[in-house]
Amino acid sequence: MTSCHARFSAVALLFFVLGSLPSHAQPTLTFEPAPTVRGLTAGASIAWIGLGRVSVDSGIVIRRFDGIDIDTDGDGVVALAIDGAVPLRSIWIAVDLATGAVAVAAPGEFPDAPVDLVSTIIQISPLPIT
Repeated sequence: MTSCHARFSAVALLFFVLGSLPSHAQPTLTFEPAPTVRGLTAGASIAWIGLGRVSVDSGIVIRRFDGIDIDTDGDGVVALAIDGAVPLRSIWIAVDLATGAVAVAAPGEFPDAPVDLVSTIIQISPLPIT
């Protein structure tokens, strides 16, 4: 079996396993003005990351925000504590670690709509076989 076929088989198996997992409601990620994740499993841990483009005196930098939080009060809502304001040109991802459900959102004009991670991953072509 070639390396390409092995990779395809591994990806197909991953989608089969993920497709057979119980479905859960997808959490939502909003900015009010702090990033807030709703629809989590009560008491669950959440892993999150945000990447934003920020203008500074010397030009433009990409700023990273990340963390792991716990829904301590069990209401299924976690406000993400970050330093400073949410960059308008940013993208955020939050994962409910109890279910694996993912929320993806952008607060402003970049991109115009939340990103569908599965279709993005599928569009990435594998490295050439050498």
